Amino acid sequence: MKYAINRRLRFVNRPDAQPLYNWALQEFDENIDITSQDLIPWPWMTWFACEALSFQIKIQAEREFGKTRDIRTAEHSEISYQENIRGVFTPIETRFSLFGCDRILDHFDVWISAVKNADEEGCITGGSLAYHYEDESGPLSQSDFVEIFIYINKKYFEELKKLVLEDLPLSISLGIGSVSGFYSSWSPSIKTSNIKILTSTKNPEVEGCHNAELDIPILGNVSAFTLNFSTKKNAV
Repeated sequence: MKYAINRRLRFVNRPDAQPLYNWALQEFDENIDITSQDLIPWPWMTWFACEALSFQIKIQAEREFGKTRDIRTAEHSEISYQENIRGVFTPIETRFSLFGCDRILDHFDVWISAVKNADEEGCITGGSLAYHYEDESGPLSQSDFVEIFIYINKKYFEELKKLVLEDLPLSISLGIGSVSGFYSSWSPSIKTSNIKILTSTKNPEVEGCHNAELDIPILGNVSAFTLNFSTKKNAV
């Protein structure tokens, strides 16, 4: 697998910047020219607007066949049924890109699912730099992507599902805060115009970090999220 990397990444100690921060990440190009300021974990809320929303059902089953390939003698497996709400969201007033490249990430895929237990509720993220690989079925390419997974209780999910299926005119926004893997330059403001996203410490490799005890944040946990749904109705 080959990743589309055109920026390198390094760790820098910043004892002179304390108490604001004591370490940061920097990007640089092939000529060792620094292409970013010190970038540190960004704790504040960032907002997104929904461009598309859909309700999806996934039914899946697997059976193990014997030599005869006869379905009557195949080992039984349970059929799984899953409902999801999928949204495509675009950033509001913030430019996003992934560490390791200068490409702009113009949208995020959001998946909303129901869970049974309260301790399963929450929000996480995942993603990857663009890559290309080939196998027996042929070449496959994937562009840069970040996904947001939101897990809520069944009652809330059914309310959202109803809004989607009724095809009402909706205004939808999503805010996520203290997102592991989000970085920006230090600022006294709670807003920023640029955020870099670290999906992994291997692709691209974080150079110069010799502190084995330091856990450099990558995509994963989201401490807070706000999902706003509002209907629109023209006044008579």
